[in-house]
Amino acid sequence: MQITAPDSVLYVVAAAIQGDDGKILLSQRHPKAHQGGLWEFPGGKRERGETAEQALARELEEELGLHPTQMRRLISVRHDYPQRCIFLDVWLVTQFTGQPESREGQPWQWVERVRLAELSFPEANWPVIQALNLPDTLVISGDTHDQALPQGLLDSQQAMILRRPALSPSDYAQWVRHCRHEAGNRPLLAHNREDLAHDLGLRGVHLSSSRLVNLTHRPLSHQYWVGASAHTKEDLYRIKELKLDYALLSPVKTTLSHPEQPALGWAAFADMVRDLPLPVFALGGLGPDDLTEAWSWGAQGVAGIRGWQVNPLI
Repeated sequence: MQITAPDSVLYVVAAAIQGDDGKILLSQRHPKAHQGGLWEFPGGKRERGETAEQALARELEEELGLHPTQMRRLISVRHDYPQRCIFLDVWLVTQFTGQPESREGQPWQWVERVRLAELSFPEANWPVIQALNLPDTLVISGDTHDQALPQGLLDSQQAMILRRPALSPSDYAQWVRHCRHEAGNRPLLAHNREDLAHDLGLRGVHLSSSRLVNLTHRPLSHQYWVGASAHTKEDLYRIKELKLDYALLSPVKTTLSHPEQPALGWAAFADMVRDLPLPVFALGGLGPDDLTEAWSWGAQGVAGIRGWQVNPLI
């Protein structure tokens, strides 16, 4: 999907270039440039008549001597600086040819993702750092009236929202403790229970849309992931204003659990997340096979319950 921006907005393409070890390549702005001295994701202005992919390939060749061979859109952000308004179209480059070299005299370095937030970036880049540090899949545990605990968590790479509304608060806490013990390094998020995220050292907390309505501030520090469910554009901007880390937007497709709820469809999803400085997961009738399509419509990734029930937790 090609994205356009008004002529009054500076359209900039940028690349989060990932090395074989997972580190991200950064370059430093020239001291005399706008926001000089700050670190940034390599790229530059898209010229008239270019696609984003063509512009990015040209910029990376001119700046670093690299040619991207595999990439996908990561996030797009519109940001208003006092001097100008920019539209930042960021792509994750996972394969490339060539070796980085400073063709324009700028310093560059490879940086671990978890260290990106320690560096000084232009303000428009912060949603990009959030997107890079989040997974592309969120598994949501299925609800049940059975209070049996899971026998194991099978895929240690996928993040999981531990949602079990049928359980009492005390039983839920017990279940989460068991999950924490079994999960190893798997990122776990409590559902509406930031106290458990803090006390048990979980990766964070996910908040329901009903909880979002009355939320007045971010409930945990930025050491944790904090996300929330959204169904409208107003929900999305509420999540952004509260400085949460991500949103789940649903339903993209008709779901078995809520067949009466109209589906957004991918075009409406893309319209709602375009320009939004926030990673947004697509939810509703989706599974692992929908990930590539979700990326093409501007999603951070996909979230779901039924699509992952091949490996049930209970």
